[in-house]
Amino acid sequence: MDRSGIRAIDGSPDGARYTFQGGAGENVASLIAMCVAILLRRGQTVAFAEALTGGMLANLWHGEADVDRALDGGLVIGGERSFWPLLGISDVFLENFGPHSREVALAVANGVRELLDSDFSIAVAGTPAGWPARGDGAFWLAIRTPTREIIQRIDLTANGRDILRERACYAACKIFLQVLFEED
Repeated sequence: MDRSGIRAIDGSPDGARYTFQGGAGENVASLIAMCVAILLRRGQTVAFAEALTGGMLANLWHGEADVDRALDGGLVIGGERSFWPLLGISDVFLENFGPHSREVALAVANGVRELLDSDFSIAVAGTPAGWPARGDGAFWLAIRTPTREIIQRIDLTANGRDILRERACYAACKIFLQVLFEED
């Protein structure tokens, strides 16, 4: 997968910045395999909340052996507001910050982690502006760990919606792997 159109443009609340330039031979499947291996070794789990990627992240993870012991599940978030109360997100909160905001991305990551009782959660939230016409934009990647919240704004450019979704999945897995190493 060509990742030349991916770059991080905002850091987490604690000032950390995460990079995700691929090494030789690195792909999303190898990143997922490493994440799953770490989670299994630790006896921990992860849950997803996907808006931008529409379930692609969970689908990619399901290709890994023994993933059912590491993946608690997830939500695909569409235009419906019926799932917001499941995540503990009020209409007032949504109105104040907007559904594609940094604050809502963090709330979604916290909500899905609590809802599915996971050790970690990953929220891929927001819809890039101009999709699918322009094929570029930004989204929020929020990761909730047992000890902290991480938020990263990711700027994507690509030729086509599927490539953007693949790049978003790659970025989520790469950054999550870095976070797992930090939590060790």
